Amino acid sequence: GLYVCLREGEREGWGEISPLPGFSQETWEEAQSVLLAWVNNWLAGDCELPQMPSVAFGVSCALAELADTLPQAANYR
Repeated sequence: GLYVCLREGEREGWGEISPLPGFSQETWEEAQSVLLAWVNNWLAGDCELPQMPSVAFGVSCALAELADTLPQAANYR
């Protein structure tokens, strides 16, 4: 898989991107390419999520943690 870490000042957000063989439509290499392009766009101020599902999930998790919108604890019942 791939990890993405976004930082703004003292804040940071992490996301995991794991295309699954036989399940995901994209390969690891395709996901890496889309992630790198997205990071360059994000650094330029474009925050639109990528269209590739596994990359969009990981990026959205990183953005949510960066914005402090994730709950501190989860209820898995």
